Amino acid sequence: MIGEWQTLSKKDKLRMSEIEDSDGEKLDYLKYKVDMVSNDDEDKKTMKDKINYLYNSDFSTRSKEYIYQNIIAKQDTNFRKYKFSGGNINEYLKYRGLTIGKKEKDKVKLLQQSTLSKTDKSKIYEVEYNDKNFRYIKESGLDINEYLKYKSADIKSDKNKYGKTIYGSKKKKTLKYINSMKCNYNQRLLLLSMQYKLDSKQRNIVANYINNMKLTKYEKLKLYSKLKGFKVKKNGEVTF
Repeated sequence: MIGEWQTLSKKDKLRMSEIEDSDGEKLDYLKYKVDMVSNDDEDKKTMKDKINYLYNSDFSTRSKEYIYQNIIAKQDTNFRKYKFSGGNINEYLKYRGLTIGKKEKDKVKLLQQSTLSKTDKSKIYEVEYNDKNFRYIKESGLDINEYLKYKSADIKSDKNKYGKTIYGSKKKKTLKYINSMKCNYNQRLLLLSMQYKLDSKQRNIVANYINNMKLTKYEKLKLYSKLKGFKVKKNGEVTF
């Protein structure tokens, strides 16, 4: 291992000087370089190989964070957000190893099926996916696994024999799916109203539900503006 120091580039030596905590973390960095980068087959090491190596290593938390952020995935700003929220590097690496190279719906499904805690699933989903409604879904108390299953569900319109979309078929399937979810009536109506206009009685229930949520006035108005059948006037009045 000592001999490896002699062959490090100036860039690597600079990185070593940035690792201020302990000699143990510097050795972690050197071991990663030797095992994953310094060999002739460097180009054969995929991103998934590197992430899984780091996840399975016995490196310290700080070492893993440094190597991931500065070598493996410099452009992954989502990790910084996740870390800031109190997330754990091992859980994030587990998620990355499972989902790298997958399509978004598949990633959401794999996140739901993973052994990550509900807290980490929620944190990762929030930083990884541009879901403007998730802030309100969290506040509603809807179980994260139920929501992830819903988001990854393949709900499509039916087609007739001429290949034309059958009007209302997707709404019917969506309603059936949401009614099968493990959630309460208010949560069901909230989910539905994000896609479809409900009847007046149901909109009243949704309005009462939102008004009792622990959201700021601005957040409530923002939520109302996202729902079908609700209108937010310039003076802040909500009509439906």
